[in-house]
Amino acid sequence: MKIKKEIRKHPLSYGESVIFSPQFLIPIILFLPFLKEQHYREFVIVFLVLFILPFSFFVYQYKTKKISNWDISKRKERVPVYLVGLVAFLFTLWYVYAYSTPFIFREYLVFLALGAAAAVINLVFKISVHAMSLMVLCILLVAYFQISILIFLFVPILGVSRIILKRHKVHEVLLGILVPSLCYAAVFMIQRV
Repeated sequence: MKIKKEIRKHPLSYGESVIFSPQFLIPIILFLPFLKEQHYREFVIVFLVLFILPFSFFVYQYKTKKISNWDISKRKERVPVYLVGLVAFLFTLWYVYAYSTPFIFREYLVFLALGAAAAVINLVFKISVHAMSLMVLCILLVAYFQISILIFLFVPILGVSRIILKRHKVHEVLLGILVPSLCYAAVFMIQRV
């Protein structure tokens, strides 16, 4: 009922929030290093372990009412989901290290750092994972495929949508933009040295 009311009240904001949902963006983000390196076969295992298994656990938790809502608003409910995600990511790091390129492994180390930062922040504070995911996607598209920097215009549009829908406050959206920006700035500076 609440969702239908949101759709009627703010259809554009709701649509943007769905289109740029982390559930859609994260698999794309995970695929990009493999696309750049043209290592498609290895990605199938990564997708199964790093996305399908944790997402299935999340859906199970949601269906059995161990999670009260799709956004996991209650911090205590986030812990099991984050732990399953961490185990999946550690296995994925081993797999990527063993079976792919050093570039892909390095990118997945950055993804782990970003995921850990988001998890820790979200256990104590709130951060817009929508903004964070879209920011990472934009950074990777510009860095890997030289797509126009105009793509970054989608980030504040999404941020405003999340604020209009009352899912986040301004500082939570800004934090979602800032964390990946700082992380990738550090990575790019280290690579230059």
